Amino acid sequence: MRWHVNSARQAARAHKRRVLSEAAHDGEDPLLWLANRVAAPSGANPALVVELRDELRERAELARQPPYADRLDRRRSYSDEQITRALALVAVGKTIKQAAFAVGVPRDRVLRWVNRSGQARPGARRRFTPEEVQTAVGLVKDGASLRQAAAAVGASKIAVLKWVRTAA
Repeated sequence: MRWHVNSARQAARAHKRRVLSEAAHDGEDPLLWLANRVAAPSGANPALVVELRDELRERAELARQPPYADRLDRRRSYSDEQITRALALVAVGKTIKQAAFAVGVPRDRVLRWVNRSGQARPGARRRFTPEEVQTAVGLVKDGASLRQAAAAVGASKIAVLKWVRTAA
């Protein structure tokens, strides 16, 4: 229970609520409080005062809501044209960052589209098939240099050296 009281006090001291808190309690003197200063005149209908307060509360809640709160889906949607353009740019050889900038979307969104489409990411590491690895290792065992074996399969000589060491 103490936690609730303390969190309510902290929330009341927050900058966005300070205006209302200070307006309701202008100092320690009860004569300065807003509720006492704006008292209804004698003979006013208490039911009308309650209705007006309820209406004021509802309007204040509506004013606090952001303008897009009535929309159900707050996620940004992208057109099929944007998606296909980004994927085409990546397929041509542009980086994820370049494609995102050209289309006007965040990089992680383009990366998600590329992963979902199954395209190869630009700049991603090339994977060699086991046949290519065996070809390079066989060439080295037959007397070819690391550079020659690497050129034959399109790998670096360091990669071929690692393959030879793991094959031995």
